[in-house]
Amino acid sequence: MTIVWVKVLQSESGNSHIVVPEEFPETFRKYNSIQHGLLHVSCEIITKKGTGESGDIDSPLTLNFSKEVMEKLYLFPGVKYQVIAKGDTIKIGPLTGMTVSNDKSTGVKRVRDYSRTGGIFVAFKKSNINWEAKTVVGRVYAGNEKKWQLATVPLPDVIYRRGSKFSDELITKYKEMGGTLFNTRPLYKGNLDTILSKDETLKEFIIEQRDVNTIGDIFIMVYRFKKIVIKPKAGVGGNGVLFIEKIGWNRFKVADYKNVRNAMKKILSTNQLISFIKERNLSNGRFIVQKWIQFKTYKGNPVDIRVHMQKNDEGWVCSGVECRVAASGQQVTNLAKGGEPLTFETVMESEPEIDELKDKLIAVCKMIGEAIDQAYPDDCFADIGMDVALDSAGKIWFIEANCCPLFKGFKKISPLSYRAICQRPIYYSTSKQGFIIDL
Repeated sequence: MTIVWVKVLQSESGNSHIVVPEEFPETFRKYNSIQHGLLHVSCEIITKKGTGESGDIDSPLTLNFSKEVMEKLYLFPGVKYQVIAKGDTIKIGPLTGMTVSNDKSTGVKRVRDYSRTGGIFVAFKKSNINWEAKTVVGRVYAGNEKKWQLATVPLPDVIYRRGSKFSDELITKYKEMGGTLFNTRPLYKGNLDTILSKDETLKEFIIEQRDVNTIGDIFIMVYRFKKIVIKPKAGVGGNGVLFIEKIGWNRFKVADYKNVRNAMKKILSTNQLISFIKERNLSNGRFIVQKWIQFKTYKGNPVDIRVHMQKNDEGWVCSGVECRVAASGQQVTNLAKGGEPLTFETVMESEPEIDELKDKLIAVCKMIGEAIDQAYPDDCFADIGMDVALDSAGKIWFIEANCCPLFKGFKKISPLSYRAICQRPIYYSTSKQGFIIDL
């Protein structure tokens, strides 16, 4: 496939045309339309005398766009873009989008090497999409100027979903426009476990669980296993998690992490526990209850493992592995609840074959990623934080998969992993659009 690097300039002419040097590939000159993001514009291509530019990243071809085409495609003058042929259209880009929860500049670490891909990157709120015009208003990063600016751009043909949920209706609408939504939908606790438990290889890693639709669901599990954990299906950061342990006749120990950093602990009778369950509205179908697993400990505190899996052109790859150690006296390891990130090697130093163990964990997470792809063939998952753990006997257990994973812990323990996690989605998005990464 022919790929040409170009630099875009604007001419004062109002006609719909692009003036290209004779070095511009002859096969491209036959087209009469151009695409940027999900916008298409008809135009005439006019060839002028050559400039001696080679069309690579260091010597991009200068293309002069008429004012009309520049404005309709929301192109940025002076920016280096790539140009490819797509069907009967010239496509210019990349244009990568990322949804965010506010209008502040974000994604700074992600665009550190954006000059390798060219084009523009836009961070935006879902509410700022104009579906009819196929445009969006957001914070735009133009690699040549290395600064952010508030601007309107075409709706990107690849959007990296972070912190915003799209309805099924909007997902379908965006797909019909030709778009690809990374991490299309949340992978709720319980639902994913049910999918994975059907796989003969993966089911051994699944913790026994059930949906909490009635108070009886909780009591069935606590009488069976003595100690259980209840989690919100859509919870984040360990919020809303609680542990219940049967410690004697008519006595239960409860550790509740709702809206607190350190668990609220109490001893309850059966009737008091029933009242507590009702007060917390736990039997509304939005929670699951699991058998409690005694995780491996580090200095007496429970440990779980975040394996950050992302996609490249070859499939799922691991961008980083970190251990998260619960704060003293606590049971959840989330950093938001006081957990501490440590390197895998530090926590597992007593294990006889550390490298082999890490490879096995990554292999399991890769299989989980592939199972997710098979379960959701019409969706696109490309950036998932897989949480797993080892029990006291060394057995691997799958905890959950996070589609909008936080990864600040890696910044502290492994700057290289942190950088890879930031940038790999941008590179994969560039590739999905048909463009290349200049390495």
